[in-house]
Amino acid sequence: MKIFRKIINRFIDAVMAVLCVFLGSAVVLYGVNAILRYGIKSSFNWIEEYTIYIIVLSVLLIQFRLEFKGESLSITVLSDKINRRKIPRRVLFVFQQIVTIAVFVLLFRQGLEVIAQNMQYGVRSPIIQFPMYLYFIMVNIAFVMVIIFCALNLFLKKWDEGAKGSEEDDKEKEALEWT
Repeated sequence: MKIFRKIINRFIDAVMAVLCVFLGSAVVLYGVNAILRYGIKSSFNWIEEYTIYIIVLSVLLIQFRLEFKGESLSITVLSDKINRRKIPRRVLFVFQQIVTIAVFVLLFRQGLEVIAQNMQYGVRSPIIQFPMYLYFIMVNIAFVMVIIFCALNLFLKKWDEGAKGSEEDDKEKEALEWT
């Protein structure tokens, strides 16, 4: 799993770097557009469309990073109660991964239909004239990345990772983090 995690971590870092460039450019362009709109009463409509697409795409790509880092939005009341018990923790983890895979497979299947419809009708974005099926393909790639990671995690996870030790171990780890 360490080799897979290193590869995936580097891939995520590369995707996040590219995403930061696109988001940064969107912020700068949007700021310029605001100055133009209120300063000289003229603006570029394509900047708003570009910004919207980049923000939506970034949210979906960040989901993969959150799943990988174990930081996705979840309700942890149950997992906090059983964290020191190995078997219930495994069962809960497997259930969580299966539900995540099922949801993203459903999103992926629906995304394929959206891609096919957009290709069939030749749908393009209103201002930039970007083929929308390419945008939805990128969204579906984000779904596939989450599915692949969850499947790898389901079959290759070491069960001693992430278990809480005694309170003394927790305090010792906290002390080391601050030094």
